[in-house]
Amino acid sequence: MPEIARQDFEKVELRAGTVAAAEAFPEAHKSAYKLTVDFGPEIGLRRSSAQITGFYREDGTVVLAVPGKAVPNGAKPG
Repeated sequence: MPEIARQDFEKVELRAGTVAAAEAFPEAHKSAYKLTVDFGPEIGLRRSSAQITGFYREDGTVVLAVPGKAVPNGAKPG
């Protein structure tokens, strides 16, 4: 896999969010869940998918990244 330039990585915006819903995604090429993620009032709810079915059930608690302290949905690092 080729590396990306630092300038490209700096364009990525990380935000905290809470998985509001997860459901099966049977039409995906690889086993995955459809996710609804709450990114707070500025961004709102967004849909995504994750290939995490081997590690979590739909009704399980999923932590994909953990901030060092409690932060509101939509918070930026810094």
